[in-house]
Amino acid sequence: MEPALDSRRLTVHVHAALSAFTDASGARWWSRVRWNCCLASSAAEVRHTARLTLTGPVRVLGPDRWLRCGTTVVQPAVVD
Repeated sequence: MEPALDSRRLTVHVHAALSAFTDASGARWWSRVRWNCCLASSAAEVRHTARLTLTGPVRVLGPDRWLRCGTTVVQPAVVD
């Protein structure tokens, strides 16, 4: 396989609500956090890692929170 010929650009839209945690009272909280986002074929074969920092106000999340990740694939990939 030729990487230059078979490359794609994948954009993943991750809502901050997916990083929320539950406190002792059962409330779901979101706060500023650092993530390591890994692209891997398995847990043992991590190929790329990106360090992300989520920003914004600390808040309690309600039942209307968004719990899905959207994706966009562009073919062929445009190299910056």
